[in-house]
Amino acid sequence: MARPLTFLILAFFLSGAVPAAASSVDAWLAELRRDALAQGIRADIFDAATEDFMIDDEVIELDNKQPEKKIDFATYKQRVLTPEMIEQARAELSYHKKIFDAVEQRYNVPREYLVALWAIETRFGENMGGHAVVDSLLTLAYDGRRADFFRAEALKALHILNNGDITLSEFVGSWAGAMGQCQFMPSTYVAYAVDADGDGHRNIWSSYDDVFASMANYLTEIGWQRDLPWGLPVRVTRPVPERMVGREFSQPLSAWHTQGVYPLAGTWPQTSAHASLIQPDGPEGESFLVFGNFNVLMKWNRSTFFATTVSLLAHEISS
Repeated sequence: MARPLTFLILAFFLSGAVPAAASSVDAWLAELRRDALAQGIRADIFDAATEDFMIDDEVIELDNKQPEKKIDFATYKQRVLTPEMIEQARAELSYHKKIFDAVEQRYNVPREYLVALWAIETRFGENMGGHAVVDSLLTLAYDGRRADFFRAEALKALHILNNGDITLSEFVGSWAGAMGQCQFMPSTYVAYAVDADGDGHRNIWSSYDDVFASMANYLTEIGWQRDLPWGLPVRVTRPVPERMVGREFSQPLSAWHTQGVYPLAGTWPQTSAHASLIQPDGPEGESFLVFGNFNVLMKWNRSTFFATTVSLLAHEISS
């Protein structure tokens, strides 16, 4: 439940305490306002975005919440990589073919990865979040674990409003401030979002042209290599030293072959690139050899489960 500043002030007076918390929020907002205006954000934009600001208890709870018992990768993959997800991804790939043709030609990012990211991030744009982006970021900037990070993100969000790319009432996202169909943080949006449809706005909320071009541009800028496979499932026929498991260690496929690592199906991809062995559930679970593009996906979301499932979905929908 959100706490308006007037509620905080009343609570402090009733308790006989000086309302230091409320006044500190006011002072903090005043300082943020000075910084925002110094960066070129209009006063009316800042004031409209913050006039109804309330500390959002739900956001703080989610930020501080200790993760529940972690599921294993096999369970995660089973929940996410469903036949329904694959079927819809293939349908979306066909439906938006013209846009993907243009995006792929310009950015050299295969369309199946864009659809896979779109599917897992927001279920094809169906679940972009319902939190007011500015309020969430201000809450986390004032009362979160990573205050400096979210303060910078809040200022970037204000720049987005200042540029007129989205209205305040439409400016919604996840509880942590990730936005649009591709769930960009404001800083990612400012650096990489693209106005592909030429309407003067970078609209990752409702313009498919902008959504897919922005995703492809981001992947390209953070190191995507067009002709490099993500990786492949493998079987490991004898124990691999622990130091050789993980993205920090890589070697040619031929070296993995001599150590008893073989493709689970088919043959080795034709590449001289080095690969790393990952085992999301440990040596008893599935094993994969992954290349540099897997590390690019890890920059998008620092979760091995996420990057592996995106890669597997991309493979499924292109098969």
